[in-house]
Amino acid sequence: MSYKGWLVIVVIFILLFYGGIFIIRMVSFYGEPDRPCYDIETEGIPKFIDVDFTELDKIEYIQRFRSGYGMDSSDDFENCRVMRHNYVPFEEYMEDREVKIYSPINGTIVEIWQIYVNVSGTWKPGVEDLATRIIIQSSEYPAFTIKLTMVDIREMDLHKGLKVYTGQHLGYACLRYVHTVTKISSLGIDVKDNTYPSGTKMLSYFDVITDTVFQAYKDRGATSREDFIISKEERDEDPLTCVYDPIPNILWVIWIFDKGNIPNWVYLGNDPSDFQIVYDYS
Repeated sequence: MSYKGWLVIVVIFILLFYGGIFIIRMVSFYGEPDRPCYDIETEGIPKFIDVDFTELDKIEYIQRFRSGYGMDSSDDFENCRVMRHNYVPFEEYMEDREVKIYSPINGTIVEIWQIYVNVSGTWKPGVEDLATRIIIQSSEYPAFTIKLTMVDIREMDLHKGLKVYTGQHLGYACLRYVHTVTKISSLGIDVKDNTYPSGTKMLSYFDVITDTVFQAYKDRGATSREDFIISKEERDEDPLTCVYDPIPNILWVIWIFDKGNIPNWVYLGNDPSDFQIVYDYS
């Protein structure tokens, strides 16, 4: 090949290389095309969930947002705190396929995968275990995603890319590992605002449900949405300790065994008069 031929190849390579870098930087700065930005500081938090994701009448305890004890689920703005809600059913429903899980929004399943479980002291895919995580991107507010955890999706024919509708039955709470007699005890829900370029922000489920949905919680004894939320200021004044736990060849899990000094749970009980904000659940 002539000198000019090699020169053309080198120039093309340089253009492709630096052009790729430029595109990556522009996407990083302006936001990913399929994840539109939504600035909750200027636009406010939208209340776009008008159907509850589970059967509330079967739930005894709910973990508060920013609580202690559990898996760290913090965001790009806070760290070392459980920024999600775990729901614990009454003992009589503490079995697989007893508590239904619904899609709380119209949207598209953007991720669906089986949770890795601890089997006989080693972490491995739960080939026979049923716990699944489902992430749904909102159709109305595409910057927001909802993650449902510990879902048994047998016979539900769910897959990535599937469009789901508000109130659609997605499966059941997976509350026991097949391999062991260990009860998982809870199911969970996360809400994310996937904003760019500032980062991902976790929101409380109680920030985005409508007044109609929250009325069911008031009927169980709640007086305000803040009953289910520990404020950032409260948590910052009572910080927690995280423990990094490597799962060989898979990922890092960050656990919070520290319960802090702030009540972590809401007890719903059987009657509205039973409602309490408690340190731990029993």
